[in-house]
Amino acid sequence: LPIGDLVYLLAIFRAMVDGIATPRMRIEAAGIAWDGPATLAAISNGPWIGGMFHIAPMATNNDGKLELMIADPVTRRRIVALLPKLMSGQHIGEPEIQHHSIDNLTITADEPVASHLDGEVQPMQRRFEIKLLADALCLL
Repeated sequence: LPIGDLVYLLAIFRAMVDGIATPRMRIEAAGIAWDGPATLAAISNGPWIGGMFHIAPMATNNDGKLELMIADPVTRRRIVALLPKLMSGQHIGEPEIQHHSIDNLTITADEPVASHLDGEVQPMQRRFEIKLLADALCLL
């Protein structure tokens, strides 16, 4: 494993030792109204996060969609069992995992939650508004 990938894996294990946060979240998007505790809510434009987690195997950077993954509360033991599946993209269809293709959403948490944007840790916050801006960035 490259050192950068190892950092993400160590962060997961550290979080498990500290206790698995499952804040109540309300997630609203076109056709979706989800309300409840969650271990993870991940919004991806591409298939990989952290270099080693195939979080959204169906994602394509240029399809005009974001992929929302919601993980219901799970035990430490279940996280350990899900990690290899998450790394290989085989977690889709597991009972705790929900997937939705979206172009925007709002997440409101009952308490401030940790988040990151492309690996950069963000300040703790309770509300997130995420929208895909079509054709906003052209790359050569």
